[in-house]
Amino acid sequence: MDDVLTITEIEAQFASEWILVADPLINESLEVQSVKVYWHSKERDEVYRKAVELRPERFAVENAQRYRSRTMRDFYADGYHGRAATGL
Repeated sequence: MDDVLTITEIEAQFASEWILVADPLINESLEVQSVKVYWHSKERDEVYRKAVELRPERFAVENAQRYRSRTMRDFYADGYHGRAATGL
């Protein structure tokens, strides 16, 4: 899956799932408008395993229910990682 989805689309499609996202499009207030969804699953560990397999340069693993009102500051504070930060 390499779909670019808006936050509303993510919430509708993956409401009770974990998502592996990257390449956020942000607005002037640094709020995330859309992201590329690489993987999704109800199991968080499965999403982390997929991150290791795919090795995206910068990514976040998020619960889709908590996704609204995310900013880039939130990503850096809560899990937006580069390879150096994760050891991938």
